[in-house]
Amino acid sequence: MRVSFSLRVAAGLVAAEYLGLSLAFDSAYLRQRADDWAWAGYSGALAVFLVAAFGGAILVAASDQRHRRLPPLANPMGSRVAALLAAHLGSVGLLWWITGLILSPGGPPAGPALAWLAVWAIAAALPPLTAGMAAIPSSVLTRSLETVAPTLLAGLSIGGGAWLAGEGSRLLWSPVGPWTLHAVASVLGALPGTSFYDPAASVIGSDRFRVNVAPACSGLEGIGLMSVFVGAFLVLNRRTLKFPQALLLLPLSWSASFVMNVVRIVALV
Repeated sequence: MRVSFSLRVAAGLVAAEYLGLSLAFDSAYLRQRADDWAWAGYSGALAVFLVAAFGGAILVAASDQRHRRLPPLANPMGSRVAALLAAHLGSVGLLWWITGLILSPGGPPAGPALAWLAVWAIAAALPPLTAGMAAIPSSVLTRSLETVAPTLLAGLSIGGGAWLAGEGSRLLWSPVGPWTLHAVASVLGALPGTSFYDPAASVIGSDRFRVNVAPACSGLEGIGLMSVFVGAFLVLNRRTLKFPQALLLLPLSWSASFVMNVVRIVALV
């Protein structure tokens, strides 16, 4: 059997790596600074945008491939792919090291903040770049921009739209956010131990550990992201999907995002 490295595998790998970074480091506190390091406080939102844009490009590319406009986006495992994957792992290590320096508990490193942030941005772009190069055949990389650019621009537009929908969905915290709190409280109440729930302060937890569930942690961002991605999938594949049954993917994606967020908060407590 011939083993290959596909663009979908590359997307899953990059998403998992950035998820690991987001769980290991917190940059939001830097927003309170009065110097240039305050820009680093928005790195989490930038990371979500990059992953969403990368995912959007893959969604469109997969659709184009299905409709014969692009060749298979996969490379057989060989010396070229092995070298690029090694470079990818090295770039992830570099990004992790620089992130640890900038988000150190002792404060950012000495030196010009903008210079460090520029290096950080370059390091953040290397993992998806090397993963994508490992998955995309050389013949596709060398094709004219007239052939490849529309696919990439459409994908980036979908990813950017998903990111905006995720950010904008936080405005629904007042009517929808309490559902998350009630769901978490119900699960915690059914588990052994003493649970604590203050709906007015959005605080929930146990007798030993409590969390304040902010709009950014309510799961609404994931629902906004899924709305755009699933909607784009339905439009791009409307010729092969069975309607109206395919429309069930939208509420299913919303439910999955909501449930996984409840599970995440319960696991945290």
